[in-house]
Amino acid sequence: TMDIGSGYSVTYGQLKSLKVEKGDVVNAGDVIGVIAKPTKYYVVEGANLYFKVMQDEAPVNPMYLLK
Repeated sequence: TMDIGSGYSVTYGQLKSLKVEKGDVVNAGDVIGVIAKPTKYYVVEGANLYFKVMQDEAPVNPMYLLK
């Protein structure tokens, strides 16, 4: 989970080989990890990234922030 400012946080899941640690500063374009092979629960869907956006502890549609 990353604090991206203005009360927003972003949570990424289904990652392996993390390239960052708690407290690191991440810039646009930085690699934070690699998408892991799917677990037995996601074999049909294939590899995927879990992505959650919150603002002040309330869920936000991530499409509002993606460009």
